[in-house]
Amino acid sequence: MINDVSTQLINLLFVFKKNFLKQHSEVGVSVLSLLIFRIICDEGEIRISDIASRIKISVPTVTEYISKLEHDNIVVKITIENDKREKFVKLTKKGRMMKDNHMKKLKKSIQDKLSILSDEDLIALNQSLSSVVDILNKI
Repeated sequence: MINDVSTQLINLLFVFKKNFLKQHSEVGVSVLSLLIFRIICDEGEIRISDIASRIKISVPTVTEYISKLEHDNIVVKITIENDKREKFVKLTKKGRMMKDNHMKKLKKSIQDKLSILSDEDLIALNQSLSSVVDILNKI
């Protein structure tokens, strides 16, 4: 059963990506930059080393991508006074605006795609997704 569920979750991710996220990839921005940006969006403020751990790449590699985001005024590095070696990163005002804008565009795109479904299909999908979210939050 675990194998079946894991396969279905992978299928769900691919279907979602194909149908909803494809047109939202940023032109000229690497997948890794977007992943790092999304982690920072989710966490608010996070250590660079924690980002590296989460996505299983080296701290210097994450730092290189963070520097590009910082150069574009999307994120800012923060040094904690009691440990100058430890760097945190968080979104700037421009970064927060980008996040909000991206979420609005994504939500609109999803609503447009869903608009072709019947009310009955929308009710069934909503109930199913609520159940999936509730169950996944237990993990």
